[in-house]
This record gives sequence, C-alpha cells and structure tokens, in this order.
Amino acid sequence: ITESKFMSRFEKAIDSVVQDHLSSLPKHEIVDSLRIALANRIIATYVRHVSFIRPLSQGGRLRIARDIAHFEMIMRHCTPCKSRC
Repeated sequence: ITESKFMSRFEKAIDSVVQDHLSSLPKHEIVDSLRIALANRIIATYVRHVSFIRPLSQGGRLRIARDIAHFEMIMRHCTPCKSRC
C-alpha cells in the first residue's frame, strides 16, 4: 500500500511545524488549547477539500480512506499529549 504524494508532503510539513515551532513552546494550558485550535482548523480544511472530490470511483474511495487514516496519525503529532502519553 502506497501513500499519496499529498500525504507524504503533508506529513513532512507537519513534522517541520512541530519540530521547528510547536516543540519549543512551553507546556501550558493556553498553548495546548491553541494547538488544539490549530489541529481543528487543519482537520476542517482537509475535510472540506476532500468533500469537493466528485465523482469518486471505488478505488478513489479506498485511497481517500487510506489517506484519512494516515491523516489521523499525522495529526496526533500536532495535538497536545494527554491520555496517550
């Protein structure tokens, strides 16, 4: 199973943002809430763009399902670590 070019580039971009910017922020409730707001905005934008893809073949649906699973894993890097740490 191969990942899409978009997901590969998206993962690199998120990793860069997390390493270069978010990781240097202090551990604080306000920072956590802002990281969650950032993640929510990224998720909403992704869902909005995916919903524009029409018509979808069965193969296209499967690719989007794979991308969404990958997207979920990538976004975990962007949100504060609570119960999963």
